[in-house]
Amino acid sequence: MSREKKSNFQKSQSHKTPNITKEIEKSFNYVQLLFFIIIIIISGIILYFALSSPKEITGVDNNSINEDNTQTNLQMGTIESVLTFNFKSKVESGEYIILDIRTPEEFEAGHIKGAINIDFYDQNFQAQINSLNRDKKYLVYCRSGSRSSYTLPLFEQLEFNEVYELQGGAISWTRAGHQLEGEEECKNCF
Repeated sequence: MSREKKSNFQKSQSHKTPNITKEIEKSFNYVQLLFFIIIIIISGIILYFALSSPKEITGVDNNSINEDNTQTNLQMGTIESVLTFNFKSKVESGEYIILDIRTPEEFEAGHIKGAINIDFYDQNFQAQINSLNRDKKYLVYCRSGSRSSYTLPLFEQLEFNEVYELQGGAISWTRAGHQLEGEEECKNCF
């Protein structure tokens, strides 16, 4: 090929390359636009459910009006983990039944004053929890918070009204400077 033909060939090829690049850029822009639209739609759906009340989503109101025009609250009970400070204030209120779900040996070594021992590892543990009055208020703890946190779904499943679990268990209780009854005999239990 002559120089003139080569340069014309190169020119024609160089003109084709930008056209292909432009087409790829257009396709890429359409993909980006489609992706952006999908993200906006998904975000809108998530935002709708996050900001909607349960009644708007399910059609059921947690509050209903009785025949005598009094309002009844049908919400689920309060079942949650709390920090030592909150747990201590609830213990001091005297309104709660305290459940220590450690082993009998752990319980004897030291427990929160007034606590009742129900052994988490006992084969009848669930039946013992099931036999408790669901309308009473409970505080539950174990050694480190592991066993007691596992019991929260059980309390919820059994429809207890009010249960608070001590985050960090007896370890967090003593680290916060609070005493356990019978603790003198067991200084190294934790």
